[in-house]
Amino acid sequence: MIIVGLTGSIGSGKSFIANFLKLKRIPIYYADKEANKILINDSSVKKKIANLFPEVYINKKINKTKLGSLVFKDKRKLKKLENIIHPKVGQAKRKFLSFHRKKKARLVILEIPILFETNGHKGCDFTILVFVNKKKHLKRILSRGNIDKKKIEAILSNQMPLEEKKKKS
Repeated sequence: MIIVGLTGSIGSGKSFIANFLKLKRIPIYYADKEANKILINDSSVKKKIANLFPEVYINKKINKTKLGSLVFKDKRKLKKLENIIHPKVGQAKRKFLSFHRKKKARLVILEIPILFETNGHKGCDFTILVFVNKKKHLKRILSRGNIDKKKIEAILSNQMPLEEKKKKS
């Protein structure tokens, strides 16, 4: 089975490409969607996050907006959050791969925004890096309406620079 890592920063177009490939019946693993499912459904994760960041735990739910605002401006807090969520996301990825190996899939796509930052590319046969010019990039993200320029900068500052990603892909 060929494993292709698909990556790019927020607003780069990687989900558009993943969805196109899904239409071609290629199995896609979406790391961000999995992380969101874990945040909503995994009680042990919610408990750990509530203990670590009580201000984001409201009405027995994790407020993802508050959580993002908190961790993207503090690398230490982000690392603590990643240490809680990434093992669970990795476990789900391994299940996905195992399932598709058993089904004799010839090709799978792992859509992982921080593929290089987490060394996930080392488990891939090929990688695809999706990117656009800075002006289009910012315009795409802002058009979502749920994020401001300051938060975008905070998110991007926690990711590997594009030129470094280009060298690795």
